[in-house]
Amino acid sequence: MLRSLVGSEMCIRDRNTWVRRQMTRDDSPVTILLGNHEVMNLDNDLRYAAPESNIPFYVEEEERRLRETAGAENSEVLIAAMHDAIVAGGGGLEGAKAYYNTVTTTASGGGSLRRDALAARRRMFKGKGSQPGQVGGKYGTFLQVEAKLIHIYNDSVFVHAGLKPQFARYGLEKLNSVARSAIEAKATFSDDDDMSLYQSPIFASDGPVWTRDLVGQAQSKRCTQLQSSLDTVNVNRMFVGHTPQRDLQIGSYCEGKFIVTDVGISRWMYGGLSTVEIVSKHEYGADTSSLPTAELSEMVEVRVVDPSDLSERAGREMDRLEEKGGVDHLVLEELMQALSEAEKTKHRTGLAKRGGGGATATNDEL
Repeated sequence: MLRSLVGSEMCIRDRNTWVRRQMTRDDSPVTILLGNHEVMNLDNDLRYAAPESNIPFYVEEEERRLRETAGAENSEVLIAAMHDAIVAGGGGLEGAKAYYNTVTTTASGGGSLRRDALAARRRMFKGKGSQPGQVGGKYGTFLQVEAKLIHIYNDSVFVHAGLKPQFARYGLEKLNSVARSAIEAKATFSDDDDMSLYQSPIFASDGPVWTRDLVGQAQSKRCTQLQSSLDTVNVNRMFVGHTPQRDLQIGSYCEGKFIVTDVGISRWMYGGLSTVEIVSKHEYGADTSSLPTAELSEMVEVRVVDPSDLSERAGREMDRLEEKGGVDHLVLEELMQALSEAEKTKHRTGLAKRGGGGATATNDEL
């Protein structure tokens, strides 16, 4: 597809979709987890989406429009011309901008690529579904149907940010069901201001896609809440992402019971490259459901693979932060999220006073 010419998070999302469906067909299922950025896109909260990152969404929509409206023979000619225009414009984002300026000037006397690209992203995550409560759009539909909030495999629980005790007590089925119901409820509103996913405690700042509390506690050698959650869901360890490790190494805390896998792989963050491999020592497909967690733990080995130039990478990252006056994107992200939640809470309070916006829930209600 032409959007591969301009580079894209879409390529990563499409690859994840393909891997999940291909591996499922091969009886090696892959589970996709909801993270805070998936939730933000579904909620139309796009403050982290750089304008340039939206352009590939426009490019893909434009290619699809040409295929659907120009007829088979003409569409191939037009798509080839679109390809040539992007390449002639320098390729990448600049090429997409050059193509956009050509077609909008010709068709309508000018336009705004930033505006149209943002609208294309929104449609792909929150288009209109064919049924009430159904999220439309290429990625919105996929996330609603196939992504989970939390997953357990053998003796490990996987969650984007962390599973605190007040959420663990509900159990995985309930948590995944509540997350799906919140997404369905959001899809019934035509105006994004009428309902936010953050109204559900499960998507709030201390919930499974946003909290950094467990990581902070573990780094301070405080593992009580972690152990409580592990005991509640009857597993031996928890894997999370979300909180980048500034030394660019996958973190292992609380005697290996808490694995933090986010090494800030994005160039926008730290550019870390590390992987974790979980090796099962039992025969694939064997039924382990009746085994106690202690015995399961002995059947699993966790291996961390770091790049050979890790220390050099970490040093460059620290130098980069110092050059920017010590400003850390992770701190900025935390501040932005706090401000956003405060603003949405204020808005919901106003709706409630006017008798709109629906009910809000507490952690005791979910």
